[in-house]
Amino acid sequence: QLWIAARSGGMARRLTEGDYSEFNPVFSPDGKNIAFTREGSVYVIAAAGGAPRRLTWHPSWASVEAWTPDGKYILFHSGRNRPLPSMPRLFRVAFEGGMEEPLPMPIAGFASYSPDGRRIAYSPVPEMAIYMGRDRYRGGATTFLALYELATNHYEELTRSEANDMYPMWRGNSIYFACDRS
Repeated sequence: QLWIAARSGGMARRLTEGDYSEFNPVFSPDGKNIAFTREGSVYVIAAAGGAPRRLTWHPSWASVEAWTPDGKYILFHSGRNRPLPSMPRLFRVAFEGGMEEPLPMPIAGFASYSPDGRRIAYSPVPEMAIYMGRDRYRGGATTFLALYELATNHYEELTRSEANDMYPMWRGNSIYFACDRS
């Protein structure tokens, strides 16, 4: 289940109930809603509480990544029909609901929008490498990060080394990520 608590501490409050597998909660930019993954579908719930609302009926397993900076869309990645998709792709779905839209990158996982919403930092590697979590792996499937500019379809590799770089998170003009270089 999902729980919420003040950053300063205190009592946590339960937001969801039931025997569901729920993970990847992400607050909307205004902090009023939370997108999350439940049993392979994208849901949203008000941060104040209430009934969750399902947004996707995607044929494959979906996993929430981020919100667009304007809060109108939720970014998720999806592959085949299990929690470990083989070749993921990024999609977005409107907060208000509707059909999922694929983003132009053919293979992509773990992503974060730039503050202006024009670019996405992401991991363009097969999903198997992303989910393996092989610390200190130095083979041909090491993960790296790329930048994609949506309006121009410009692709740029940000990191490429013998180490694994993943989980980009954009804050201001900087991109933070996890790596196992040392």
